[in-house]
Amino acid sequence: MYQDNHNYLVKLQQRRLVLVIVGFIFAVLIAYSKTQAFTYGLIRYDYDSTLGSVIAINENHRHKDIIFIKYRFSPSLDVNLEGEYQVDSFKDDFPYPIGSKLPVVYAKHFPEINVMESLYPGMKKAFYLFIISFILMPVDVMFAIWYSVKIQKIKDNEEDHLF
Repeated sequence: MYQDNHNYLVKLQQRRLVLVIVGFIFAVLIAYSKTQAFTYGLIRYDYDSTLGSVIAINENHRHKDIIFIKYRFSPSLDVNLEGEYQVDSFKDDFPYPIGSKLPVVYAKHFPEINVMESLYPGMKKAFYLFIISFILMPVDVMFAIWYSVKIQKIKDNEEDHLF
């Protein structure tokens, strides 16, 4: 009887450990994808596009195959905004030289939320990864708590039987 309870208790503790690890993974995925997910979500909800001008192309001083593109665009006649994004490309291979027109997408009511049009579709994966992780993480935590309560009840019952 004691051995059966002990084996069952160990199995519950292993399941709880797996749930805690999965919860940690969900937290990392949420932290990793949140910036792109919010950008994609806001632009998707309130989409508009325009042409911007490339004003600077800077190389990463550590990795020559990563560049920073700085651009300026006008969501309305009286407003000029700037954006900057990291792109995996060599400076000489980037298709938009300084001064050229660059397609930009932004959220109409929040034009500060903007991105180069070529990067926008790639943010879709981060958006759905964020949504799925955000929904599943509380479920995972509830199951981990449920296992913890169940484990504690079994331990309390074992102590009662010992005395």
